[in-house]
Amino acid sequence: MTFPPTLIVALVGAIPELEMGGSIPLGKALHMSVYSAFFWSLISITLGTIIVFRLLDQIIAFLFKHFPKLHKLVDHHFQKIHTKHNKNFQRWGLGFLILLRILPIPGTGSYTMVALAYLLELPYWPSIFAIFISNLIYGLILSQIIIGAITFIHF
Repeated sequence: MTFPPTLIVALVGAIPELEMGGSIPLGKALHMSVYSAFFWSLISITLGTIIVFRLLDQIIAFLFKHFPKLHKLVDHHFQKIHTKHNKNFQRWGLGFLILLRILPIPGTGSYTMVALAYLLELPYWPSIFAIFISNLIYGLILSQIIIGAITFIHF
């Protein structure tokens, strides 16, 4: 059984740490246009962030209930992150999420932005919108880099 390239790209785009950085080049390798791969990746990561953000309270409650030692460890880490990034958020607003996402730093993917928005207790829909905009910018930049690299190789 073979799966359509759009489905493969969408599924890879929803995987944390792979997201667009893995799905757009994969789409190109599967003979999709870069922009088609970008579109399906953007759709899947947006749906993924909406679902994860919506369910994060239940996920964390489940983990803390079943792994009490994790509660101590994570609670301390949550407080540290909240203290560290709250000042930046107060200064930059939701632009902080956008800026942090589009910087090419490992670990600053969409799901990290969801966790950060959750920790900073940011409003749901404005945070989702900021993450969507950051993915849009990041994906367009990445698409242009891929097109440039392909053009350079074929030159």
